[in-house]
Amino acid sequence: MTAALRWDGFDYGGQHGWSPRGGLTRAIGSRWTARATAGVFHQTPAYTMLTQTPAARHLPFERALHYVIGADYRLSRGAQATVEAYVKQYRDLPVPAARGSWELSAVGRGEVRGFEVFVQQRLLDRWYGLAA
Repeated sequence: MTAALRWDGFDYGGQHGWSPRGGLTRAIGSRWTARATAGVFHQTPAYTMLTQTPAARHLPFERALHYVIGADYRLSRGAQATVEAYVKQYRDLPVPAARGSWELSAVGRGEVRGFEVFVQQRLLDRWYGLAA
């Protein structure tokens, strides 16, 4: 089990915030490992957005909630395959306050769902490779 707490601060606009996250990992036999993680992530809006108008300087952090479940399978001493499914929920995204407006409001939302397969061969003898 892991738990973490991150603090982010951005002097330009005075944004700051805490980002908690955590995860569980469980070995299942000698080759399988199962994982579940969740966390809050903050990011400053793009610099081009923060400088559009004087008020935009104080846009809040964009916020994302990440949820991931996955499993690792040890193929050999140096090779591993990982399968993950994830959901990322975004909020506080800067969007125009009105059609054609330069003023931005942090009311945008979005969601991403995905699935990833990743295979890695670590450099042990002569071969190294990644595929995703």
